[in-house]
This record gives sequence, structure tokens and C-alpha cells, in this order.
Amino acid sequence: MSHLLGPNAVERRVVMLAPEGSTLLRHADWFDHATQGCVTSSDPADVRDALSFGGSHGAILVVDLAVFPRLATALEWLTALRNDVPGLVVAVAFDQFPEHDMSCERYQVADVSVRLPVSRPALGLALSAAMTNHEFTLTLRRHSMLH
Repeated sequence: MSHLLGPNAVERRVVMLAPEGSTLLRHADWFDHATQGCVTSSDPADVRDALSFGGSHGAILVVDLAVFPRLATALEWLTALRNDVPGLVVAVAFDQFPEHDMSCERYQVADVSVRLPVSRPALGLALSAAMTNHEFTLTLRRHSMLH
């Protein structure tokens, strides 16, 4: 099922940030086999170390927002990470989202958002869209950082 991710995703490492028991973690083995590996953590402090081993093509970060005590904390953390690591592809997941959003609406914090639980095909398509959205919004984000 790696074909669901597309050729660009399989060349990257996946870093998953999710609380224990998250339905997102059901996909960790798939990512581990279909990409350059998957690292999981429930501690946001571990993410930067995991990202440093992303390889030459970088990494994809997949975050279950339930790992944060408050949504505001998640948004602050994601905004800071986005500013510090602008080349990072980010997908956010949450069981409170009304639906998957593959648009660029949340580009300042993430490239796509998915509602949990999410099927493997939907998650694969979301990560593919995240990479496309990331490339499209990179110029917008760089411009907004300068102003």
C-alpha cells in the first residue's frame, strides 16, 4: 500500500507525535515499512531530535493534536516549529475536526488536517496532498516571515 503515499513520501522519514492509545498509531508500522522509517513519540520535546535524522529528503511530521493539553498550546508549538523548520511537511490529526481538509487553509501551522480515526487510504492521500500543499505555500510562508 505504499503506492498511496506517492514517490515523494516513500523517500522520507515519518515522525509521529501522538498520545498513547491514539488511533493514529495504528499506521506506524505501515509508515515504517513504506517509507524511510517511522519514529513515534508522545513527547513534543522529542520531535526535534527525531527530525534531525530525517535524511536528505527531510521528514514528514504527523501530529495528533490530542498530545497537547490545550489546542492553543498545539497551535503555538506548531507555529514555532513551522518558523524554525520551514521545509518540514506537517499533517495534523484530531478527532474533533469535522472532516479531512486537504486545502491550504491552515498553512501557517500545517499542510493538511485529517479527522481521526482515519483510514490508511485517506491518510496516504492526505500526506500526498500535504507535500503538494507544502511546496505551494512555502513561498507564502517565507514572505510572511519577512514581513
